[in-house]
Amino acid sequence: MDLHFTSVGRNSKLLLNVPPTRDGVLHRADVERLDGYGAAIRRLYERDGAARARASDRGARRLTDGDRESWWSPRGATGAVELDLAGGAKISVLCLEEAIRHGQTVERYRVDALAGGSWVPVSTGTTIGHRKLDRIDPVQADRLRLVIESALDVPRISRLGLLHAPD
Repeated sequence: MDLHFTSVGRNSKLLLNVPPTRDGVLHRADVERLDGYGAAIRRLYERDGAARARASDRGARRLTDGDRESWWSPRGATGAVELDLAGGAKISVLCLEEAIRHGQTVERYRVDALAGGSWVPVSTGTTIGHRKLDRIDPVQADRLRLVIESALDVPRISRLGLLHAPD
């Protein structure tokens, strides 16, 4: 999983490097490891706390981009999107994605959680790109806010996923 977070989770590709044996098949130990990895990935992504959340567009507007919705800021390169988590959600992984067909524009962002009645920063970062996974200390949050602090152009955020990695 660490390899997943440091490759896929940082806007890169994951090279599994699992060659076939001389008989042209994958070794049984490799297949078992890949099955375990696949199961762990499915558990990570199976429940997204943002799936039932309602977005309040704090300075952002919604766009339909093909079959996906994205948010962008009418003020240019900054803005925020806030999610009401409808009863709260336990979060330990943030999954951020830009609508990459329009380019990678985010230079700096911050994610805040409303937990226990106070806003607290839970993650900061630079680029987002195709996919950025931020592991955070687990937090039970009522609301979440993505703040784009700086971007090269108008940012288009296509996903703000709120995941909880099982132990």
